[in-house]
Amino acid sequence: MAEIVSREAARLATTGGKIRAGSSGRLHASVITGPDTAAWAQNDTCGNRDIIPAGSRIVGAFVSCAAMGASVTLDVGLRTWTADGTGTAVDADGIVTALSVSSATSAYNGSGALVAAGAEYVTSVPTEPYFTLAGANPTDDADIRVTVLYIAA
Repeated sequence: MAEIVSREAARLATTGGKIRAGSSGRLHASVITGPDTAAWAQNDTCGNRDIIPAGSRIVGAFVSCAAMGASVTLDVGLRTWTADGTGTAVDADGIVTALSVSSATSAYNGSGALVAAGAEYVTSVPTEPYFTLAGANPTDDADIRVTVLYIAA
């Protein structure tokens, strides 16, 4: 049976024994919880102003929500961090892409291009996680919590 060299092992061999922080470290969580009352509208976004440091590896997200309404989908992405939450999108659906939240959901998801299919995304700038409710008009006051997981630099 052959030993296949992982990307981390290859990096160790070429860097003289130093693995990058995003490949080995503690798992962190950044939680975004919707407000108690919200008149949600299609394409509304919600962030938490938490800073995911540059050099952090994004893992995926746990999504827990009430039924958000027929045809409503959820995208979870990253934007450059700003104090007021108006940063430029790094990738608006890079963590979770078009997850159906029409009915109540509680599940891990990593369908976005930054994390799906073995993708290896490490942040290059400080970022903020945020979500977008798309596809249709969401149910007002529906509860939602998104927990973005990452290995900090």
